[in-house]
Amino acid sequence: MAMKKSQAPRAQLIPVDEIAQKLADRIEDLAPRLLPNGFRDPPPKGPEWRCGSIHGEKGRSLAVRLKGPRAGVWADFSSGDRGDALDLVAKCLFGGSKTEAIKWAKGYLGLDGTDPDALKKTHAATAKRADDEDGTKEAADKRAAAYRIYLSAQENIKGTPVDTYLRGRGLDLTGLGFGVGALRYAPELKNTETNRTWPAMVATIVGNEGKQISVHRTWLQIHSDGRVTKAPLITNKMSLGSYRGGIIPLWKGVRIDAETGELKKNPPLSRVKQPCWLDITEGIEDGLSVILANPELRVIAAISVSNWANIRLPDQVEGVVLWKQNDPPHSQAARDFDKVVNSFLAQRKRVKLARPPEQFKDANDVLINKEMGVG
Repeated sequence: MAMKKSQAPRAQLIPVDEIAQKLADRIEDLAPRLLPNGFRDPPPKGPEWRCGSIHGEKGRSLAVRLKGPRAGVWADFSSGDRGDALDLVAKCLFGGSKTEAIKWAKGYLGLDGTDPDALKKTHAATAKRADDEDGTKEAADKRAAAYRIYLSAQENIKGTPVDTYLRGRGLDLTGLGFGVGALRYAPELKNTETNRTWPAMVATIVGNEGKQISVHRTWLQIHSDGRVTKAPLITNKMSLGSYRGGIIPLWKGVRIDAETGELKKNPPLSRVKQPCWLDITEGIEDGLSVILANPELRVIAAISVSNWANIRLPDQVEGVVLWKQNDPPHSQAARDFDKVVNSFLAQRKRVKLARPPEQFKDANDVLINKEMGVG
């Protein structure tokens, strides 16, 4: 595929609301630092940090929430001032200046690249919040249901409607030498939009430790002429369970064994010791298009642009190639992509961008039109 690759710019803007959220994730450390004369209420592990006012004297008129969905929210009941964690930094340290507060917050959180240890603390706090949010019975039930769907689906997709659907997208996987283990076929999978079952392509979504946390479903329609397309639904692709920070591990990459000449799979990322690169696409079809173009690459799908910025990569990943779609310049997806680039730069990863020519939407569009002799 003829794709444009470029180095990402080093400087990217971080949305203010994202900085405020990350400060809130670390509020249990931040509040005592900003207001050292305060106390935890009720002691010793209460949900609020109390002091006299924004100036930090002893008392209890100011309360900062330390736990739960309102963590980082504060109110000074004597003055009527209130706000989020970034507002608290601005009031305590910079006389209300958000511009100065943002600069300070980037350093405190490790987002400016000056303090890797601070960045690790920030990532750990964000992951803890996500775990807390996923710790409810409802979330646990969804994870269990997702696991049952994936486990009961047919492992070998060759000759199934999933295979036919992918071939219709220009994706003939038979030449790869190995199957794509993340993908399975479910002959009948319930869809709540229509309250009936449809055949579906099922993909596992795994977290940082390689364990399944969710499942992705693409409902399909089998036509009378043998074609298979996405089902005619308002939403024909959905995940079950929270996939925040998760990925679809499409392909480990293959290599020729120097001694035997055999085609072999690369080891799982967890067993890789040398620096390596990772190619990341938004969706499954894009990822498979990249794999077919170069089976040596290690490829994952991030599910959605908004999730890319939540992905945390291990130290052995030296850099990433981000396969960007040609979204409209001012769309939400285009704005979210700035967060994606900045997230990987903050993790000390080298970043390259791969973008299709302007007349194509994504990598799969390039592949389809190449097969048709277009472009």
